Amino acid sequence: VQALADLAQLVGRELQLRSMDALQLELQKKNKNLRRKSLIDPLIGTWNRGAVMRILTIEAIRCDKAGMPLSLIVADIDHFKKINDTHGHPAGDAVLVKVASRLRSCIRPQEALGRYGGEEFLIVLPGSSHQTAMAVAERMRQTVAGQPEVVNGATLNLTISAGVASTDIFSSASTEELISRADVALYAAKDGGRNRVVNATPELS
Repeated sequence: VQALADLAQLVGRELQLRSMDALQLELQKKNKNLRRKSLIDPLIGTWNRGAVMRILTIEAIRCDKAGMPLSLIVADIDHFKKINDTHGHPAGDAVLVKVASRLRSCIRPQEALGRYGGEEFLIVLPGSSHQTAMAVAERMRQTVAGQPEVVNGATLNLTISAGVASTDIFSSASTEELISRADVALYAAKDGGRNRVVNATPELS
C-alpha cells in the first residue's frame, strides 16, 4: 500500500512539473508574441519606427566593423494628404498597406523595411553601395507606379519619391546624419516633380 502511495506521489509530482514546464513555455511564447507586436506597425505589418531605428543602429555598427557600406532609403507616398482628403482616411490606410506590400517585395531578407512616420518609410540596406541602393529605390518606385490600385471603388495611380544616402559617400556619417542626408535627397525628389529617386551627395543641401 505504501509503495502504491509513493508511486502516486511521484506520478503527481511529475505531472505537476510537466504542467509547470508547459505553463512556462506558454508564458515564454506569449511574451515573445507581445515583444514582437511591440516592434511591428499594427496597420501595415512592417517594423515600426522604434524597431527599424534599432535595426539601423545595429547594422551601422556591424557594417563599420566589417568594412562594408551601409545605405538607407527614405521613401514617401506622393500626394498622400490629397488621397486622405478626397477619399477618406480608410482609403489612406488601404493605400499604406498596399504600398508597404509593394516595397516589401523589392527587398531581401537581410534588409529591413519600417514605417518611419505617417506615409514615410525607412529602408535599411546593409552591405549595399549607393549604386545598389539607388537600383533598389528605383525598383521600388517602378513597382509602386507600375499598376493602379483600386481602393474603395476609386482607381488610384500611386507613386513614391525617395532619397538615398550611403556610407560609401558619407563615410563618417552617424545614422542620424545619414537619415538627414536621405531626407534632403527626398525633398529634392519632391521638388523635382515627385515620382523619382535622388541620391544624396555632399553638394546637395
